[in-house]
Amino acid sequence: MEARALLTKQAGNVPATKPCGRYVLQPGGVMYVKSMKYPQRYPRHYMCRWVLKGATDATRITVACDDFILGDCRTSSLTIADQFYSRSFCGNVRKIKKTSLSSNLRLIFKTGQVTEKTGRFLCRISASGVMTPTVAPATEIPPSACKCGIVNRGSTVAGEVAIHEYPWQVGLVSSSSSNNKPFCGGSIISTEWILTAAHCVQAESFASMRVVIGEHNWNDTTETTIAQRRAIVQIMVHPDFDSTTLNSDLALVKLASPINFPIDNIIAPVCLPSTNNLYSNVKATITGWGLSQGVLREFNVTTMTNSECSTLTNGINANEICIRPETGKDPCQGNSGGPMITATNAGRNMIQIGVMSSDYDCSRASSPGVLTRVNNYLAWIQQMTTGTASCPPV
Repeated sequence: MEARALLTKQAGNVPATKPCGRYVLQPGGVMYVKSMKYPQRYPRHYMCRWVLKGATDATRITVACDDFILGDCRTSSLTIADQFYSRSFCGNVRKIKKTSLSSNLRLIFKTGQVTEKTGRFLCRISASGVMTPTVAPATEIPPSACKCGIVNRGSTVAGEVAIHEYPWQVGLVSSSSSNNKPFCGGSIISTEWILTAAHCVQAESFASMRVVIGEHNWNDTTETTIAQRRAIVQIMVHPDFDSTTLNSDLALVKLASPINFPIDNIIAPVCLPSTNNLYSNVKATITGWGLSQGVLREFNVTTMTNSECSTLTNGINANEICIRPETGKDPCQGNSGGPMITATNAGRNMIQIGVMSSDYDCSRASSPGVLTRVNNYLAWIQQMTTGTASCPPV
């Protein structure tokens, strides 16, 4: 009865829950997880994974969900798995209780493209076994201190960038790809979160994708020793994303473990923009691997007003930002999901004002490039990344 009282649908009585991520559970430890927006229905295009590890090999982990109503089983499910079994739950199950057969357990929650009329869950996770004093219950990896938007300048050939010049640049790669070159780009915005385009990840899953940080030249494995392939635990596509018009083409990807930013700034986050600036007619830079032969490149561009952009296109909306077309340049093709940055704070910091929304060919002299405007989505970004460590400017 006590557990049922805790697992009530009234939002005011919902116990504190843990976001997607990795946790170590001491025997006797308890934590709660829930569907996004609980007790309201969860959004579409949502993925989340909790990786739970017992403090000892004898630890066993129990998941008990006394409020479990998921929507259409073709689009939504909660999978509970350890090394010996895996089972997916969906529909109007109402109650779930599963205990691991080993000291590890994974919960994977995913939703499809259909907006559900109902759907929620709240689960209590507890660990049993012999207590050991060396690990605290539900321990999270502590974040590192850092500064955002600091560029590491260096000498290089025209168009290419110096190694780790833009330390927030990441590549999204297929986990099964043989060449490991990125299919999209992205940017580090905090210790755990990557900002990218929705169309890059809407069809991806935890198993099908990895995030590579610290890379520069995909053809040279000796050029840098800090490149890392990172697993992910959560993919959040913006709920207003339209795959036809590419409106709200924005997504967040959560890494399975936090980044420890080194003091030499060779891996670091980019700064987010302010809300009250249109960033019209400013000098900006787009970075990405695009159609290059594997080396990160930069392209200097100039933004324009939305009204001017609308006259040269079929019309754009307030969620988009445009760059002027420049004959002979091809900065955009193949750089989907990557950042467009501009300098602020007297040039000491770089802020990300745009996300590459499609493989647009910037060499077309009559057509502006259209990107997703980042500062129109700051509230959503901040809400989704609550609890993670962000980095202030200098």
